[in-house]
Amino acid sequence: KGICKIRDNHSFKSVMDDMMNAFNARPWRLEPLYYLVKYLREQGIVTTAYWIGRMLATVQFPLHDNIFIEKDIYDWKFWAEMRLCAWFSGQRDDSKEYYDRVMKNDFSEDDRAIIEENLKVVR
Repeated sequence: KGICKIRDNHSFKSVMDDMMNAFNARPWRLEPLYYLVKYLREQGIVTTAYWIGRMLATVQFPLHDNIFIEKDIYDWKFWAEMRLCAWFSGQRDDSKEYYDRVMKNDFSEDDRAIIEENLKVVR
């Protein structure tokens, strides 16, 4: 529901409420707040995105909940997003740490292109 609201340009509050409700329903899932962090960064609310994401840095891949898991978010997309948020909020050391987490993965050619484009932004 929240992702649809992002795509349809609903209000910030509406998006935030839906993403937080989704997270509260399944706090072991990273997907809702990954999309929230990405949305906030794209809206220019980078420092808030960084600190929300930072609180999620301990969320592990959910072994007991296997419905509609977006594995690439757990593998690298969340960390790539956090790299951007850390960089633009002045957290350069954290940005390097997140970069290292991203680069330890194997990627498809399409994913590698996205990552390389992100790297251009923060160089």
